[in-house]
Amino acid sequence: MDKNTIPAVEKTLQLIEYLAQTKTPLSRTELAKQLHVTPSTCYRILQTLLKYGWISRADNTRFSLGGGLLPIARDLCDATSRYDQLQGTLDRLAKKTGLSSKFSIRRNAKQITILRGEPGTNVHVSGKVGGEFPIVEGSVGAVLLSKEEPDEIADMMLKCQEDIPESMDSKLLMKRILFYRKNGYVICDNNRWNIHAMSTGVYENGELSGVLTLLGWEADFRSSRLAALEKSLKNYAKECQTILENQE
Repeated sequence: MDKNTIPAVEKTLQLIEYLAQTKTPLSRTELAKQLHVTPSTCYRILQTLLKYGWISRADNTRFSLGGGLLPIARDLCDATSRYDQLQGTLDRLAKKTGLSSKFSIRRNAKQITILRGEPGTNVHVSGKVGGEFPIVEGSVGAVLLSKEEPDEIADMMLKCQEDIPESMDSKLLMKRILFYRKNGYVICDNNRWNIHAMSTGVYENGELSGVLTLLGWEADFRSSRLAALEKSLKNYAKECQTILENQE
């Protein structure tokens, strides 16, 4: 357990996340089992969330997400929509490099793809907007966690339950983070999809706002192309930064 977090709050957020993922009402017993807490602890969490309308009773024994979350969800949608202005930048980056591009942000222990740019070629790496991945995974994860302390990174690794290379090699993520800190970009050539990725951060007033990434196959990232890809990626990341910082 991270010494800087509050266990009760963490369990409460996990309960909300689990209800959102299952999309079906669940009983107190089912939720307590999933959260690994006692029924009495789960009861108190549920009563607190009921008080604020964040969950509601589906019937006498089961619970689902409540309307009290709508204002928060609306604010989140508004915050995410501000990135829509970056779509043109991602499209130009994809066209210039001939590789797919994507823009990712962090949400708790996940990295979420919110924008994609396609190169228009017949064969390219594809994916979907809204895709969620563990925060510790790949080049995107290395950038998102580049300012975290080692003990916090280790805690996130322990909590990751997915079968990914980072779970089997605890040093892999830290190697990428150190590379990014030194070079301003990082490459992932070892993942579950056998694709290659190059990522860099997009900053807004000195704070990391998201991650810009190029995606392709091994041949796309041959050594003779790396310098040009790095230059393009960083230039378009700066363009993204300018757009975000100049928004009203």
